[in-house]
Amino acid sequence: VNTFEAAHDGKEVFSIAFSRNGKYLLSSAYNAPGKLWDLAASRSLTLYHPATPARHRNNMVFSYDENHVFGCDDQLSAIAMWDARTGERLGHTQGHSQRIRWIATNPNVEGVVTCSEDHRMRFWKNR
Repeated sequence: VNTFEAAHDGKEVFSIAFSRNGKYLLSSAYNAPGKLWDLAASRSLTLYHPATPARHRNNMVFSYDENHVFGCDDQLSAIAMWDARTGERLGHTQGHSQRIRWIATNPNVEGVVTCSEDHRMRFWKNR
């Protein structure tokens, strides 16, 4: 059993997602950058810094091709996107009027589904 003591510097870990090959783990925590972990080496590889500090618990997910990571941006009610390998923040997409509560992806289909406190669910797909 691998244990990541103080995985997010002692902050509450909120979500985890395995890569398809099972070698990596993506984690998010309350008011802390997301992290990509190498499970074999038990170490953090990449940080995903939010544009604004998170005031709520938000999940992070891999894109269907695992080239990008998506997360919620509390302040903007938007989806933030990072390069999965480098951690570079690539921007955000807005479309909800209130905080996004959850993000989900399908490993076989390009796109992201979000649900929000504005009582809507949205499917986002690159055009």
